[in-house]
Amino acid sequence: MNIDDSFCNRVAIARVALNLTQAQLADMVGIVRRQIAAYEAGDSKPRDKVLHNLAAALGTTSEWLATGSGIGPNVRNVKKTITVPLIPIYTSVQTHAFNESGSDSSAIDFIPCPEGSGENAFAIIVQGDSMTSNGPISFPDGTIVTIDPNHEIKHGDFGLFSLGDSNESTFKQLVIDQGKHYLKALNHSWPLVACGADTIVIGKAVHSQVYIRSNNHVEYQAIRQKSDIEKRIEQLEELMSKAHDAGALLSQYRKDNKKPE
Repeated sequence: MNIDDSFCNRVAIARVALNLTQAQLADMVGIVRRQIAAYEAGDSKPRDKVLHNLAAALGTTSEWLATGSGIGPNVRNVKKTITVPLIPIYTSVQTHAFNESGSDSSAIDFIPCPEGSGENAFAIIVQGDSMTSNGPISFPDGTIVTIDPNHEIKHGDFGLFSLGDSNESTFKQLVIDQGKHYLKALNHSWPLVACGADTIVIGKAVHSQVYIRSNNHVEYQAIRQKSDIEKRIEQLEELMSKAHDAGALLSQYRKDNKKPE
């Protein structure tokens, strides 16, 4: 079975969720403690037989440990004390479901917890183009947004909302006009949605970042908006490049059309 690079995080999170030490987990699986340490450090990955034993010991599935798909452990109340604090990434369907029922869902992955986020924070991956714009703020498809349920959301803030007529949560900007609440998409092609009595605020967006994929290795990079000076420099560089290209073409034209003496 193919095992992705987030396997190390899932093993550590699942172990901590069960309040097991590395030594205890190793005994349950039938391997030495240093092997568990190697898995959690990302230095080693198990063969199929050990992967199945790990899944059984951790109360999850081989598929979830290997790829993040399928049934995983309950990690919502885990105190994240692994090397760097981690928070789970959920789908929009999962966040809507556990907001309604109060039950937890299996995380699809984990990311380092952004500074200032509370212990109940989690992340979602933006899907579609409703929050994509040409303005100074944009959340294109694939953007990872950290949601904190313990932050108060106000007019102009971005947040995650649950709508009663949908089985998914939605990431939008809250707009309050004359006492009425609306959910606004940054893409002007999407309509403004009036909030009803069944609209529930799941949490406020406090951080965003995007996947950077290179040679199948996944990293994360925080989104930073370019300053006006950087934009002007880019425009000047583009104009200079065009001028250089035009000069080269003119020089070549003169050379090709030069009259013999």
